[in-house]
Amino acid sequence: MIGPESGANLPEAAQAEFPMRGLAKELSKQEFAETAERTLREYGVASILTFYRTIREGRGKEILGTVSERGSETEIGLESNTEHMFVNMCNANQLPVFIIGEHHSYKSPQTNGIEPKHIALFDALDDTREYEQGGQGQQGLPAPLWTAGSIYSLEGNPVVGIIVNMKEKKMYVSANGKNSLVDLETNEEKEIKPSERTSIKDKGFCLATYLGEPKYALSFFKNFSEVEEALMEADNDAVNQPHTGSFIYGPMAEGNVDAYLIAREPISEQLPGWAFAQVAGFTAWEINPKDGSYKEIKHDLNSFKENPSEYRKGRMPVYLVTRSDQVRDEIIALIVKGHKKQEFQKIKDLFISTRTEEFEIFRASRKSQDSSGN
Repeated sequence: MIGPESGANLPEAAQAEFPMRGLAKELSKQEFAETAERTLREYGVASILTFYRTIREGRGKEILGTVSERGSETEIGLESNTEHMFVNMCNANQLPVFIIGEHHSYKSPQTNGIEPKHIALFDALDDTREYEQGGQGQQGLPAPLWTAGSIYSLEGNPVVGIIVNMKEKKMYVSANGKNSLVDLETNEEKEIKPSERTSIKDKGFCLATYLGEPKYALSFFKNFSEVEEALMEADNDAVNQPHTGSFIYGPMAEGNVDAYLIAREPISEQLPGWAFAQVAGFTAWEINPKDGSYKEIKHDLNSFKENPSEYRKGRMPVYLVTRSDQVRDEIIALIVKGHKKQEFQKIKDLFISTRTEEFEIFRASRKSQDSSGN
């Protein structure tokens, strides 16, 4: 039996366990890849067939509980239902994986001595906060609802990924070393390619970030003001995409977004869609804004398997994703420039504050002397 691990205050109905069928044999690498792709494609189609009307009618917003590992974040009914569907479909297809989501994790049992060698990192519902606005039966803020997940080997190699726009019936699929977009209204599938732009000065350059919550918006304009200013001043129809999440790697793989910059990005917002970025040739960087040094971000998926809370709690201080090294270097230079301006302003403010205090002491002293003289 498998079921949600501890980590959320949920009612009993939401803690139902899910049976996993015994595995007749260990799957070969090819068999696993085929089963994983079939499972995720089936899940993508089923999620729309099952929840499309619910989403259009603004239902499924009942709060099931809070999740301590994600601050004040809550889990809503629709999110729980999509997660349960994903787990059940993995079980039905006898897919041997560890599954870790934003709220729960699931472990399959050892069967005939077989232990899963792959991990599914899953975001049951992306854009939840926007959807919750307005209450039950109302549309909320105008943002698509997404569900995203990627399956990796425990060494970190992507096997398959899926990102579904549940409101618009579109599905991104990453499999066999290529990314594609499926229109589920027409069943048309086409391969997608990333942008060839190599500079923030290139026409139509698009930078993605997240400005949907005050803390993220304030952080962006405080830490990355020079980046924003450079995009505003560039005469190249540059675009700032202010709405992101685990789904953003689909549009990046499609060539609509060239770079992604944010402070304190949760790991659980990166990895569910990261398979697309890896296949498309993007790299994730951790930036030091003081000196511009950087290092490639790589995660130990085995550690997440052993300690799922590490995955849910983890954040990346200054997170930058680029495909072009030149774009990376241009953005880092602007980040460092902005940091130096901030430091100079702090020194200037301190100097002014100190001199003001000294002047007030001097003025008080003079008043005292004048009073004594009189």
